[in-house]
Amino acid sequence: MHGHSKLRIDSLLVVAVLVILVGCKGVEQTVQGTQAAESAVQLQQPAYTLTRLQQLEVENLFIEATNAFVADDYAQAIQLYYELLKIDPDNAATNYQISRLQSVGNKPLDAEIYAEKAARLDPTNKFYLENLVGLYRTNRKYKRAIDVLNQLYAIDSREMNYLRDMISLYLAINQPLGAIAVYDTLEAKIGITDEFSKQKHRLYSVMNDTASAHNELRKLLTVLQDTDVQYWSVLATLRLQEQNYDAALHAFNEVLRLDPDDTFTHLALADHYQMIDDTIRFHEEVRKIFTLSDIDIDFKIRALMPYFEITDTLSKDYRLAYQLLDTLKRYHPEDPKTYSIYGDFLRRDNKFTEALTMFHKVIDLGATQYLIWEALLLCELALLDSVALVNDATKALDLYPEQPLVYYMLAVGYQLQHEWQLAVQYLEQGVLLVAQNKALKMQFYSDLAEVYSQLKDYDRSFNNYRLALKIDPDNYTVLNNFSYNLAVQKIHLDEAETMSQKVVRANPLNATFLDTFAWVLFQKGKYKEAKSVMELAIEQSGVTEAVLLEHYGDILWKNNEQQKAVDFWIKAKNLNQEGTTMLLDQKIDTRTWIEE
Repeated sequence: MHGHSKLRIDSLLVVAVLVILVGCKGVEQTVQGTQAAESAVQLQQPAYTLTRLQQLEVENLFIEATNAFVADDYAQAIQLYYELLKIDPDNAATNYQISRLQSVGNKPLDAEIYAEKAARLDPTNKFYLENLVGLYRTNRKYKRAIDVLNQLYAIDSREMNYLRDMISLYLAINQPLGAIAVYDTLEAKIGITDEFSKQKHRLYSVMNDTASAHNELRKLLTVLQDTDVQYWSVLATLRLQEQNYDAALHAFNEVLRLDPDDTFTHLALADHYQMIDDTIRFHEEVRKIFTLSDIDIDFKIRALMPYFEITDTLSKDYRLAYQLLDTLKRYHPEDPKTYSIYGDFLRRDNKFTEALTMFHKVIDLGATQYLIWEALLLCELALLDSVALVNDATKALDLYPEQPLVYYMLAVGYQLQHEWQLAVQYLEQGVLLVAQNKALKMQFYSDLAEVYSQLKDYDRSFNNYRLALKIDPDNYTVLNNFSYNLAVQKIHLDEAETMSQKVVRANPLNATFLDTFAWVLFQKGKYKEAKSVMELAIEQSGVTEAVLLEHYGDILWKNNEQQKAVDFWIKAKNLNQEGTTMLLDQKIDTRTWIEE
């Protein structure tokens, strides 16, 4: 059944047998090297002796179990290993194999128990100890892992990875001094290196041990040559930390003489010039940083983010932001992130057409993030481009059928095209997907109310207005629209007046809200009050909105100012805008108010 894997199985069997043999020989070969070191795992001596027959049974069971292990028959393997433990419970190799199987089965705590026993039975076996370290790591028992790594290093002091692993564990438990001590051990074996000194410098800096941090840099300078970029870079860092800025700048200039594109130097100089408010040199360094190929685009994008808050188009920083975006595009022309961040800046500045070009480029380059499509749709909405909005929202819906905002955008596109039935369809589907976003759910209900009103399904319209106001009782736009529609239908006029009055008290100079209040008063027969409010609305808007002018004409008629009423109806018609009633021409022709 597994004949094609025979070579693999045979080789693993040899390894398994070697594990047993190494476990037996290890004590004799390494005891001298470990007597001086305190072991994290103490030797456990077997409390029994196997007969020759039992030894043969153990060997056969072990081979059979290992065969099952390498054939990926883990259930059979672990069953056979457990049978073996009944005969020989202190068999280190068997405990080790069971530990490995428990790890494969994602049972690290169970695996740890058997790994510890294997290590106790043979505390000089590197396989067992390394397995135990891995499990201690997995189970977040970092101090125990460090102890075992010390034991491993005592067994094999040539293995530098044990020390490196100890460093990462000391850092994981926030013991920088422990990590530094291990770095000292590495330095004693290898010598002073750039890596070790800089790591120790960083750790001392985090600990606010400035003297020791400076000392690490001084030590590093002793092994570097002054013809080396690294020498001057380290010296510059040291002088900066000593606040000897003239000497630091001299050192940085030496770096740039040897390597004009040294990344660290340009970054450090940018920080320095920003700190001392030298704007010109700071901008020069930032421009240079954006041309460096070894600085990844994510870093450059992070560097751009502070400029996002600068909206003064006359400021140098504003202009610099677009210069940097152009540089980003020049040096990262095939990265979608380039056009995404560029599009964000353009959208911030209401340059929606240019932003659309950028977002389309992002998509053309293969980016599939939902937020890109959302930004694209928002730009099309800002431009009131219903054709593009419907087209792209339909595409986005195929990609993100779980995103309610896409349904909303598609519905808005259809509203702009007066496709009310399609708008309702997507609004009703999308509102069901809104979970925690109350503002978005309120917007769905508000739009549903408007669209159902267009379809003359007033019961559904008014119900959705109430659902919207249940979420946001003080939303003035919804209150205004609801009260206006009630006035148009001439129902619940007291409720309409209460809502509209609340709106205009909070927004006394908003012409649209004042028009609604005037129209509610008109429908209630309060013609003089309606006239006063409508005159204030027209004072705010001027004679530029046909709906307001037609309403004013109707109100004037009811106030016995017939000629003036006809004049305002004519003005409304001449504006040639949507929103006036179908009776406007008839009112002008008959010079008479006609009730809708």
